[in-house]
Amino acid sequence: MPVRREEVLEVLMRGLAAADPEGAVRRRASRLGAASLRVLAFGKAACRMASGAAAALGDRVEEGLVIVPRGYPCGDLGDMRILEGTHPLPSPENVRASEEARGLVGRVREDEVLLVLISGGGSALLEVPKEGVGVEEEAALVGELMRRGADVREINAVRKHLSEVKGGQLLRGFRGRACVSLIVSDVVGNPIDAIASGPTAPDPTTYSDALGVLRRYGLLERFPGAARLLERGARGELGETLKPGDPVFSRVVNEVVLDNRPALAAAAAAARGLGYRAQVLTDSMEGEAREVGRFLGSLAARGARRAQLAGGETTVTVLGGGRGGRNQELALGAALQVRRLGMAARAGVGALATDGVDGNSPAAGAALGSEDIASMDEDGARAALRESDSYGFLGRAGLAVVTGPTGTNVNDLAVVLVRG
Repeated sequence: MPVRREEVLEVLMRGLAAADPEGAVRRRASRLGAASLRVLAFGKAACRMASGAAAALGDRVEEGLVIVPRGYPCGDLGDMRILEGTHPLPSPENVRASEEARGLVGRVREDEVLLVLISGGGSALLEVPKEGVGVEEEAALVGELMRRGADVREINAVRKHLSEVKGGQLLRGFRGRACVSLIVSDVVGNPIDAIASGPTAPDPTTYSDALGVLRRYGLLERFPGAARLLERGARGELGETLKPGDPVFSRVVNEVVLDNRPALAAAAAAARGLGYRAQVLTDSMEGEAREVGRFLGSLAARGARRAQLAGGETTVTVLGGGRGGRNQELALGAALQVRRLGMAARAGVGALATDGVDGNSPAAGAALGSEDIASMDEDGARAALRESDSYGFLGRAGLAVVTGPTGTNVNDLAVVLVRG
């Protein structure tokens, strides 16, 4: 019995709907007792998080600033100011918005609370580069690390040490005042120091760690300004990011209020409603996207009427000049493996970026039913993977999933469905 593409889509979209940053922030912010708060929100979920805070706090919000990727829709946030920036790479526009954010932090009084709402995408949106490294060089360096398949921890170690606001440094000089940071996690394992590069969290990484990343990817000579700065820091000539135990954190709370687990639970419930025996394999999926897809596709042989789900974030080593992303590569890798196992007639696969953005494509991911996998041009699919053109292949076939910006970001969801 074949799996319909609509079933794969239903499982993915039910999971996406459960990744609700507005509700998560509203529930937690309603427990804040301060009479006056200043609110700073940045990241892909900033608008929805700020909406939740506004609903919970009402006129106790003395001032609010929201920094969001350009083009992301924001509803009515009352008197909160909304500034736009570029993503995934920083720009002078982001630096100007970030200076506004630093100004807001500096205005927090000792009898107030600074409420910081952090979500994925914040690393690009909140940025003030250190002297000696322009935002253009930093953007080019981060972009090259992404293209070479560096993971988020490696990239963030570099970002923090080229920045005046990351790695706890947004709160430099904040000692004696109170800050509560509510976080929507887009990083596997929810490490607070890594989400949006940890602007209000102590940073365990060092200049030497960041320098090691450039050395590992052979980028020291290509980015001399960044290399010189990191080398000076590694020699102890520059101040480090804020470390665990720094007194500035004595009245600082960092709390993850939403990650991918509610989305995975909702996706599993949707699969059960469709008659599958659902299993969440992991919420910490990592690895090269097509290889992870191949592994997930191999699970189609486990038995009938099963739904295998995974959450996390894979990486892609860019090989060509096409358009695509990790979720579309994962879906193609899974579909090819299902065909190899002779399971195409009764399996479906899909993967989705919960922020609505998969790589450099307009899609969020892809969904393929049994008929799609069975009729797939296998040579074309392999060529698409070689050329990093998964969207070119899947988009032409009508198998890409396009959501637009979702206002949330809890990593990716992947599913393999098998009928009897």
